[in-house]
Amino acid sequence: MKIHPEALKTLRKRAGLTQEILAEDGKVGLSTIKRMESSKKTNNAQPRVAKALANALHCRDEELATPPSSDKKRSSIGAGFPIKEHIYWDTVQSFRMNEFTYGTSMRAQIEMAPLLFKLMAEGSLKWR
Repeated sequence: MKIHPEALKTLRKRAGLTQEILAEDGKVGLSTIKRMESSKKTNNAQPRVAKALANALHCRDEELATPPSSDKKRSSIGAGFPIKEHIYWDTVQSFRMNEFTYGTSMRAQIEMAPLLFKLMAEGSLKWR
């Protein structure tokens, strides 16, 4: 199966994972991920590796083969700002649990956090 280096890197960063964590989650060698991301052309990977990476990144196999497009629409909430802060592992696991349970991506959860906080605060004030 094909894996495009920029697609892999983009999906990994969007999921908030380091290469080390992706290797651990996907049960793939760290050297394999580093080699794939630093490659200048599309990689041919074993189907097992592609499926393992897709599962760890919560995406379809085809997304790994497709180079990222810069003209894709972003969410209007907080569009354009990258998340550059460190997120603790247990927090990432909580985001993943919510994503698995409700289908809301980690990025969408972070972007919605101010709105949800405001709604909870207003509800608390009304309750008092």
